[in-house]
Amino acid sequence: KAATTFNRSRSFRLIRSSILVLLPATRPERGQFYFAETGHYHFAATGCLASLPSPAATVILSAWGAGDNAFLWRAGGAGLGMRILATNDDGIMAPGLVAIRRALAGLGEVTVVAPTTSQSAVGHSISLTEPVLCHRMDLGDGVVGFGIEGSPADCVKLALLELLPERPDLVVSGLNLGANVGINVLYSGTVAAAVEGAFYGVPSAAVSLEDGEAVDFDAGAGVAQRLIEQFIAGRPERGALLNINIPDLSAGPPKGVKVVPQSMKGWREKWDGRRDPRGRTYYWITGDPQAEDEGAETDVSALAARYVTVTPLQWDLTDHARLDDVRKWDLRL
Repeated sequence: KAATTFNRSRSFRLIRSSILVLLPATRPERGQFYFAETGHYHFAATGCLASLPSPAATVILSAWGAGDNAFLWRAGGAGLGMRILATNDDGIMAPGLVAIRRALAGLGEVTVVAPTTSQSAVGHSISLTEPVLCHRMDLGDGVVGFGIEGSPADCVKLALLELLPERPDLVVSGLNLGANVGINVLYSGTVAAAVEGAFYGVPSAAVSLEDGEAVDFDAGAGVAQRLIEQFIAGRPERGALLNINIPDLSAGPPKGVKVVPQSMKGWREKWDGRRDPRGRTYYWITGDPQAEDEGAETDVSALAARYVTVTPLQWDLTDHARLDDVRKWDLRL
């Protein structure tokens, strides 16, 4: 494993025995990604460019500036020296989180900060009226994580501001049991955790696996890992946010990947009312998703067709197209 770290003094440390050459930067923006098919890696960092001979035919290179430093490189299957925060809404011991943290271990150092219990469908709630308890936990495989008695957004906020010694380079929320497509994006704690990471300028991804008769979390995590690796190689900008959904794998591998918009279709919801032994009325919410319009290509329709769906998200809820129309109302007190 090799890692190169640049700092403000334009010096760096290379944990590898190789000839290293410093060259003037032609484009000195910190975090600029360079790759030339000339057998060299290129890094731009704070006004300098570093180049070294490539030891492998296949190279995946990432360099960006999260915080004060720009980093890192990967060659011939070695791990990226990234700092990754893994979280979810199913709980810290959920099999999907176990699978995704193991898959991501090949990309760098993974720290787990996740709810102690299931927080499905809590959306972007945060804890304001009670303290948030934090438990250091042995997760097996020599991995130590933090179990948080709070929401997924609490977990990411606490990790970034208090628990982690350095800000992570990537936040991954998942692997959720059940798809988060269509209107579910607004309710999802999985998506909310990724949004929270993006709030703080960290490239983030929410990853979910469609439920089925036989859920294969390891296979789903493998699909997620490959997509996340490409996300990184695509030089995500500060706060980039993806929602990734993987179809039920019990019927075989996905047909491919589609980048699609979020469906605006909701659910045909109803409440199932019952009475407990003490005569009190309680309700379970039930329902089915509304059918997508014929010919529409969205996350809902593409997932139903057994494609992995990738949807870029944003948290700006302003309806910009209607701003001028509403201004014409000449609203007054």
